[in-house]
Amino acid sequence: MLKLSFLLTLLSSASFGSWHDEAKSSGVGIYPPACTSIECPVFDVLQLGNGYEIRRYNSSVWMSTSSIQDISLVDATRTGFLRLFDYIQGKNSYEEKIEMTAPVITEVSPSDGPFCESSFTVSFYVPKENQANPPPAKGLHVQRWKPTYVAVRQFSGFVTDSNVGEEAAALQASLADTIWAAAIEKSRPDSTTVYTVAQYNSPFEFDNRVNEIWMQFYMEDELLVIHRTRELIPLSSQLISACSKQFTIFKFFHEWQEKFPSFFHALRYAVQLNKKNIFETATGFLQQFLLIQVLGRISVFHQV
Repeated sequence: MLKLSFLLTLLSSASFGSWHDEAKSSGVGIYPPACTSIECPVFDVLQLGNGYEIRRYNSSVWMSTSSIQDISLVDATRTGFLRLFDYIQGKNSYEEKIEMTAPVITEVSPSDGPFCESSFTVSFYVPKENQANPPPAKGLHVQRWKPTYVAVRQFSGFVTDSNVGEEAAALQASLADTIWAAAIEKSRPDSTTVYTVAQYNSPFEFDNRVNEIWMQFYMEDELLVIHRTRELIPLSSQLISACSKQFTIFKFFHEWQEKFPSFFHALRYAVQLNKKNIFETATGFLQQFLLIQVLGRISVFHQV
């Protein structure tokens, strides 16, 4: 039933697109619900940016179609997925059935114009138990990914020929002037913009739909370390500064606690009563204490 519902997802994208006028952009940060029930490739999130997410996928294996020429991503995905669905149902050299996984991805190499055919490659993530020796099949080929970096943008609703281009453009715009944009550009064999559409949901799921635009790239580990270090240096400086200030305050408090034990007894009581951070409470409390000390000294001076 799960396999059939996933098949219907891809076959019915165009016909059911009217159920949602437009896909609502949700940006990033949503873990695809389908991955809680079926196997998905494992990834780590390296950064959540403004309108994008950077992931690192572990080594993985995909079964892919040959290039499909079409003017419609929806139609090309349907054509490719039918081949892959036959494959997992046992139409392969081993006559072996394979469990359904997610997502089914469609790599897009756009054409030069709206009425020209683009190139599409549809791929199925091979489950871990089959990755060592995926059953071969006519018209399909295996792709073995090394650890791969992916810039991701998520969007809801149903995938249509119109919204994927808009979402891909939005992802590219959000990556502008980042180290990731440079890495993506460097990883492309030519200047052609290549992106991937990842689809997860059944057509019977109307709410909380998650689709993704991927832009893959490769990055040298040294370059990634430099980037992460740049992020950590300002944070480290802030922590050192904060710790230094707190240490100074604690040292000051310790010295004063010996001189004015009654003040610190009252301060602890005030913190417990107000349930505030000791530094927030101490700021106003210390001012009042010093004022009392000054007024007391003035009073003593006048008595003398």
